[in-house]
Amino acid sequence: MTDFAEFAERERAGWQDAEIVVAYVEYIAPLTERAGEQALMALNIAPDTEVLDLCCGQGEMTRRACELSENVAGLDFSETMLERAARVAPMADLREGDAAAMPYADASFDAVLCNFGIPHVPDRTAVLSEIARVLRPGGRVALTSWVGPDGSAAFATAVTAIQGMAGPPSIPQPDFFEFSRGDAAETRLSQAGFQLQSHEVIPLVLDLDRPDGLFQLFANATVGIRMLIQSQEPPVVDAIRDAMAAEVEREYRVPEGYRVAMPATITVASLQ
Repeated sequence: MTDFAEFAERERAGWQDAEIVVAYVEYIAPLTERAGEQALMALNIAPDTEVLDLCCGQGEMTRRACELSENVAGLDFSETMLERAARVAPMADLREGDAAAMPYADASFDAVLCNFGIPHVPDRTAVLSEIARVLRPGGRVALTSWVGPDGSAAFATAVTAIQGMAGPPSIPQPDFFEFSRGDAAETRLSQAGFQLQSHEVIPLVLDLDRPDGLFQLFANATVGIRMLIQSQEPPVVDAIRDAMAAEVEREYRVPEGYRVAMPATITVASLQ
């Protein structure tokens, strides 16, 4: 089994970084929240539904879950993110903790939302096992994930430029896009005791006001890609930025600026 310990440490440290969190909220959260809204709707939440927002981040989806239910909990490993969540969702039961070892009793929830959290966890088997443990029989989980470079203009542009000039990541990492593929998601979920209900692509787009906006997103609002970029010599960083900006200028200009597709998927399953 591949050791993702260093990946886990980098993720944990990165999401404690206030600069990354601020950039994430500015650049990426407007898209993740659109997908999260649809994922919440897929869970059929009622006022008495007990909901867990797993990897709740800055708490915006936690807050929206609180508009649907009186019983909402949020869990995240980032104290920096939870400080924001406490401000926007003070009515929720927010806790700092590990998605692979949750601080909840068995069968505590009717529904679990994990909005773009699953790509960032090192041990997906453990996390899905924990989701199954804290759900009641028949409970539902909704997972969102980014579509990979083969179906995402944003990731294709970034990966082509970065790996072409900086090479692949220097440490072992789990497949970031695993859950965007329906067959892979279904296999993982089935092994954890879930039955797949639906898997659909959500056509999200990034609206940018300048051609280097996509570079700024990946260089400032992510953890793994940001570290890879920052580890390069300045001329390489400049070359990556220029390559991405040129691609955006050439392929994605619209009258209002620049529009780049960055789709996501929503996977819904029920506990058997």
